[in-house]
Amino acid sequence: MKYLVMTILVGVLSVPAAAQEERFHYYSFGQTFLDKAQFLGQSGFYKTADVFYRVDHDPDSGLKTLTIYPTQWGLDWPAGYPLPFFTTADIPRSQALDLGIVQALESGFKGAFAADVPIKIVYPNGALEAVAPQLVALDGKSNNRVVTINLSTFATKFSVDLDSFRGAFGLQYTPSGTLSEAWVPTFSLTDGLKITVVNLGSGAITTKIPIPLAPGKTLNTVAALLFSSGGNTAFLALQYQDGTGALMLYDTASYAFKSTLPLTFSPDAAFLSPDGSTIYMVGPAPLGRKQILYYDLLSGTADLAVTLPASVTFQVPYKMHPNGRIYGQANSARAGDGLGGVAVFDPQARRIVSRFDFGLPFGLSIYNMQFSPDGALLYVLDSASRGTSGGPAAPGNVYLLDAITGASFGSKPIGGTANLFFIAPSLQ
Repeated sequence: MKYLVMTILVGVLSVPAAAQEERFHYYSFGQTFLDKAQFLGQSGFYKTADVFYRVDHDPDSGLKTLTIYPTQWGLDWPAGYPLPFFTTADIPRSQALDLGIVQALESGFKGAFAADVPIKIVYPNGALEAVAPQLVALDGKSNNRVVTINLSTFATKFSVDLDSFRGAFGLQYTPSGTLSEAWVPTFSLTDGLKITVVNLGSGAITTKIPIPLAPGKTLNTVAALLFSSGGNTAFLALQYQDGTGALMLYDTASYAFKSTLPLTFSPDAAFLSPDGSTIYMVGPAPLGRKQILYYDLLSGTADLAVTLPASVTFQVPYKMHPNGRIYGQANSARAGDGLGGVAVFDPQARRIVSRFDFGLPFGLSIYNMQFSPDGALLYVLDSASRGTSGGPAAPGNVYLLDAITGASFGSKPIGGTANLFFIAPSLQ
């Protein structure tokens, strides 16, 4: 039955772009609980789950939306009633996912498109309302709060006060793709160094997990907090003040510390490969170089380290492209200009494969950069917006580049202090 449903879905998704009106589909399956005692009026005797679904395509944004309407109906014959009566109810999403047809629909929909095609799955009826897209932010200026904002209404869902933040935080997703928890490294004189786990449904603090530092080590910051693709393991990449570091592993189900991998360098960033098999940690190497350490999740070992040539500058900020390549700040192609370019490291080729120079003014560097959701564009913010030489912030620029070729589409002046954290689905 599962394979039949997936075949039907893929056929629906292949409808030509010229015919993208709403299309409704129906599938019904049921279980019969009919036996002699039930028939004589002991209890309900027949129930079935009906699943309607619709696939829509927005030709402007390219967004593909699967809307699912699972309902349950039946004939119920309570004891003492002369006749059965008809019942119907919407099935909550948590129950709907237990139905093979719904799992097949979601799985088939997600697998029918390339990774760069935007998709959305919606349960619109009552309790089936899809969880609205939300922004989860750490508000360091307001008593160290985690704040969640509904991006449909822009209303604050909740805010929860935490102890002092100590570096990067991570967001945990359920297997169905719903945001579940925020894991936030925190410190207080009372509790010490912990991971504070916040339930993103209620805003409640679920637990605080100790971060056991190596003897004699002092934490500088948490460079990254990642989750395995299956969500079973959390990884903390730590910087120690003596220039070393560590990769710590936690079990996300039990919130238990599992193990530590000591590092001889202090990682500046860490990324999970798109296939979920490897963690890449970027940091300093001897003689002023940079290295990328590969941690294999299957074997649990750091089995490869790539040290970049001395002629290559590869500095923060680092970002991972959806294709798995790591982008970092590079020296400009113009002699004597210092920083101001972008270098692209390919973990598969184990080398720098591209260098971009987009004309950053002399004396400035890259403060931050961000990819568009489809990975086609790279936005770069220069350091002028943060002030230079201790002076006040000056009007800086956001630069727009082709993320693959490095071709520049120009820049836009901005004023005041700024960080860069936004997405843009297209050039429009």
